[in-house]
Amino acid sequence: MKNARFLLIFVTSLCLLPMQGQTSMDAPDLGEATLINPGHFGPNAFPVPDMLDGTVSKELRAEVSLSHYWGKRGDNASDVFMRLNIPLFTPRVNLSLWMVPIERWHQSTENIIACRLVENNLKYKKVRSGAATGDVYVSADIHVIQARDHGWRPDWTIRAALKTASGNDHYLGRYYDAPGYFFDTSVAESFSLGKSSVWQHRLRVALSTGFLCWQSGTGRQNDAVMYGVMLKWDNKYFSVAETFGGYCGWEGQGDKPMTLKTQVLYHLGRFDILGACQFGFKDWNYRQLRLGAVYRFDILKKKQPK
Repeated sequence: MKNARFLLIFVTSLCLLPMQGQTSMDAPDLGEATLINPGHFGPNAFPVPDMLDGTVSKELRAEVSLSHYWGKRGDNASDVFMRLNIPLFTPRVNLSLWMVPIERWHQSTENIIACRLVENNLKYKKVRSGAATGDVYVSADIHVIQARDHGWRPDWTIRAALKTASGNDHYLGRYYDAPGYFFDTSVAESFSLGKSSVWQHRLRVALSTGFLCWQSGTGRQNDAVMYGVMLKWDNKYFSVAETFGGYCGWEGQGDKPMTLKTQVLYHLGRFDILGACQFGFKDWNYRQLRLGAVYRFDILKKKQPK
């Protein structure tokens, strides 16, 4: 765990660096809401982070998936999503990276007006559609406590994540050109549902909470409390997870997104076939369908004791 503590201190130090975005840090405006939040940007600008289930990946895990979003105001988008989980020194610590390398989007007049993008769309001559590159996220995921086989002791993980300002088309409401960060923790416990002649079935319950922050305007930032609950059923071949989560910012106008996500994994050797759908409530105004593939490789096998 010495390596885990060092990694946590390192990532925390990165997150606490002064957040240098494109906006000036003098003369803060503490008046009305800035509208720099999930309710007024594209689906990937301020997403609800995927929740951990109390564990981290014990293997190198590479995911590539395709998504399509249907916006409630006619803001539709399609993207490529990539994620990499890398075990570091031990199966209890991950370095995780994820991003949207390409997003194709199309906006309606209703969405342009609602997000106050009329002037910017005319200026940049991209009123209806375009392509954008998303932000890169980096996190350290640490499995602090492992559940016992006998007796009650839940799994416990902590995570520290940093969002870069690599996304573009800020003036068109796709991504926001400023860094951000979040910290969260999750606890989980599994319960056996008995065995059939072939499979063993388990139900897993996980709870999560945390803190998320982003620069929301000149000299100010939005601080949000994260929350989540997950129910997960799995056996040898399938995993089905239902997650309700979101976060609550302090500005109070478009910064309290909530989502309900269903994810199904079919295990096929070292490959997983992934399917997911996500429904947004309140300030995340989208429905998402995702299809993808996951490859897992045990890079720590030679280092683990027999």
